[in-house]
Amino acid sequence: MTVDVRQAIESDRPAVAAYVARIYGEYAPYKDAERFDWQYVRNPYAKQFDGLPLWLAMDGETIIGQLGVQPGQVCIKGQMYPAGWMVDLIVDPAYRGQSLGQRLYSQAATSAPFLLALTMAPAFRRMGEKLGCVTLAPLAQFVRPARMSGDAVRRYIEHRTRHHRRARAAARFATRVLQAHHVLSMAANPVLAVRDWSRRSRSDAAAGEIAEVERFGEEADALWAAVGGEHGAGVPRDAQYLNWRYTNCPHLHYRCFVLRRDGCVRGIMVLRTALSVELPAGHIVEVVASRSDSDTLDALVQYAVEHFGKSVAVVQCVSSMPELHMSLKRAGFRARAMMHPTCVCGGEAAKAACESVRDGWLFSAGDHDLDQVWAVA
Repeated sequence: MTVDVRQAIESDRPAVAAYVARIYGEYAPYKDAERFDWQYVRNPYAKQFDGLPLWLAMDGETIIGQLGVQPGQVCIKGQMYPAGWMVDLIVDPAYRGQSLGQRLYSQAATSAPFLLALTMAPAFRRMGEKLGCVTLAPLAQFVRPARMSGDAVRRYIEHRTRHHRRARAAARFATRVLQAHHVLSMAANPVLAVRDWSRRSRSDAAAGEIAEVERFGEEADALWAAVGGEHGAGVPRDAQYLNWRYTNCPHLHYRCFVLRRDGCVRGIMVLRTALSVELPAGHIVEVVASRSDSDTLDALVQYAVEHFGKSVAVVQCVSSMPELHMSLKRAGFRARAMMHPTCVCGGEAAKAACESVRDGWLFSAGDHDLDQVWAVA
């Protein structure tokens, strides 16, 4: 078998759509043409790529694998660089075991000086390691239980055990025969009610006023200009990026908030309530504020907790910012999982720049394609 790996061109799009529909199954509706245009074509950083930022493995005229690079920019110590996020790597099951993923990764790696990934399967991580990737400082996922329902507990248990035959059988017995999910939710909710009562707090008016906005404007640019230098590296959270990533994003509905104090925007936050096909969670997707402004960070986190209330099972937040971690802990969040980002660098100079700020990257759930639709039965 001779397989060719090449960059996609515009005329490939119907074949790519057919491949996605066949391979992704229940997730295919959330990776449709509208998302493709948003992610690759209407992306404000797409012009840095010559052609579509998508690489295809071809068996003759048939697509048997793909890997996308979501265009982006990163600022490292005040210097802007073209960058990309490695997304949508998937090889036809009939062709796996032939190093096609590695070939796709190797070709895509030549497209930008910095190619990043937040979370990945072990096999994907090994591909990056073969290309000499830099492993960056970990970031944490924080979770705060809100209100458990029997259905949410059941869906969570069955989802987590779906790939393990014995565990799946045990989970089904526990939920369908013993009704353990109802027992767990009934036991948890009184404990959560006591926690909420003990942590009740009044809004701190001195921290500022929080208001919802439809889009971000010059105030977002001014805030990022003031606080962006506090981070060694990361995607600039300016108005152009925030509006593309959140207000223009298909399939997902984000709500955007700003905190004003003394006539200026001191903080930005983006929230999302999970779709009905997902587990019932509230997501704190983005928080932008000065690392030294604990009052603003605390106020934004508290507002998010009150915003979601008991309409969700959990509230969660992914962040690399230690100061935000402290605010989350003060509000009753606990770290549940760690992620270990990687960066494949184009050349020794790029690698040295990346390694010089290994522990200083700013990441959130808005980076990569971490916050997307995660359908659960």
